[in-house]
Amino acid sequence: MKGLLQRHSALLYVGLAALAALLYVQTLGYGLVALDDPWLLRDNSLLQEPSWQSLAALCCDLSAATRYRLGAEFLPVRDLSVMLDFALFGHRWGAHHGTNVLLYGLACGLLALALARWLRRRDLALAIAALWAAHPLHVESVAWLSERKGLLAALFAFACLAAFQRFCERGGLGRWLLTALALLAAIFSKGLALAFVGVLALFVWLLPVPGAPRRRAWLGVAALVPVCAGAFVPLWIAGNRLAM
Repeated sequence: MKGLLQRHSALLYVGLAALAALLYVQTLGYGLVALDDPWLLRDNSLLQEPSWQSLAALCCDLSAATRYRLGAEFLPVRDLSVMLDFALFGHRWGAHHGTNVLLYGLACGLLALALARWLRRRDLALAIAALWAAHPLHVESVAWLSERKGLLAALFAFACLAAFQRFCERGGLGRWLLTALALLAAIFSKGLALAFVGVLALFVWLLPVPGAPRRRAWLGVAALVPVCAGAFVPLWIAGNRLAM
C-alpha cells in the first residue's frame, strides 16, 4: 500500500513536470534571438568543439579573452550544457530549445517535490509549483537560448532545497555534501544563485522541518556560507577582469 501511494505521488510530480514543459512546446520551432544568441552560441567555436582543451578553458581559464567569449561570466555548468547540446544536436536549434523545455519541466517537478517535503502538504506544494510554472516571467528563460543559465540555476537550486530538507531531517555528511554540490552547480549556472543560501536560512527560520533539530539546520546553513564565498572568487575574478 505504501509503495502504491509513493508511486501515485511520483506520478503527480511527473505530471506537473510534463504540463510545465507542454506550456513551452511551441518554442521547439524557434531559432536564435538576435540578442546574444549569434555570438554566444552560433559563432562560438569554443562551445562547438568538445575537447579536453575546451573543457579546461570552460572550467579553469579565467583570462579576459576566454571569459569575453563566454559572456563575460564564469558559468561552467551552463557552458558545459551548451557544449553537450552541440555534441548531440549540432546547429539544430529546435533540439537546443528542447533541452530548455526539458530543463524547465524538471525544475517545476522538482520544486513541487522539494516544497512537499518542507511543507508536508502535497496539495499546497503542487499548487505553488503550478503557479510558478505558469508565471509569464519565465518566458525569457525558456524561449531564449542564452538564458539557459536561469533554468539550470533553478533546477539545481530546487535540488539543493530538497537535499537540504533531508539533511535537516536525518543529518549526515553525505546529505550535506549533496546539498553543497547542488548549490555550487546552481551558482556556476548563474551567479545570482549565491543568494539561495539566504533562501535556505529563511526556510529554517520560518518553516523548520518538523521534528528536526534546528541547531543542525542552522549549522548546515552556516557551513554553506564559506562554500558560497569560495564559489564567488572565480565569479569576481572573471567579472573584474572585464570590468563587469
